[in-house]
Amino acid sequence: MGATPFDPRADAAAASQLIRAKAALGRATGIDPDRAGLRFTTEHGHAVAHGELPDLARRRRAAIALADIGAIDQLRVVVPDWPGDGPTANRVARAFEENIDFRNCALTLVNGGTRTPLRETPAIAAEADYPSGEIDIGSADGVVTLRGRVISLSHKRLATALAWWSGLARDVVNELAVDPPEVDNDAELAEALKLVLETDPLLPADTIAVSAHDGAVRLAGQVPTEADARRAECDAWMVDGVREVDCRLVAIG
Repeated sequence: MGATPFDPRADAAAASQLIRAKAALGRATGIDPDRAGLRFTTEHGHAVAHGELPDLARRRRAAIALADIGAIDQLRVVVPDWPGDGPTANRVARAFEENIDFRNCALTLVNGGTRTPLRETPAIAAEADYPSGEIDIGSADGVVTLRGRVISLSHKRLATALAWWSGLARDVVNELAVDPPEVDNDAELAEALKLVLETDPLLPADTIAVSAHDGAVRLAGQVPTEADARRAECDAWMVDGVREVDCRLVAIG
């Protein structure tokens, strides 16, 4: 069954969860769900949140708040003049093609049931048995989905950031497996965030110190401008596993 219009009389459990979901979203985002035009339906006894949020940080905070109470998250980020799924998937794919950390990955563009290979595993990597991976890239209604496998948790987290950096993703679903498996911890999260910051060509990552504890990350150091500090904070929210961002960057410009 799909989502149905919310009826408090028909589903008391979902009614209770809806009230908690609205309150949690308000606290997490600073936005009144009703005034923002967010909608709620029910599905199998759970409240489902629909609608668009103005930025990635609020979208990630909302996702965490909804997950914590067991509600279903169908929220998206606003993308002005969104061009459609084709251009979205193409731009994300181009980012993977151009990124050095994924140079040994096979890449495939997925459009419904059609698979278009973009790059096979480079021969030199295959022959030498270098660590590589395979990534399928698709977009449906602006939700970019990544499937396949990569060689580390840092690569998986960087993949999410690349999709967000496209500027066209309304949401990103990262279903990449890590092969061989790795144990996640604070050090892994901090390492991945540092990699993301270093990959961002618009940031002086060498002046930014990163720490992490139980999903809460801290950015400290100096950056040229307030815009750089805001960009670094936004980059941090792109990293899967981040629950809080404490940005203590000082703008010296």
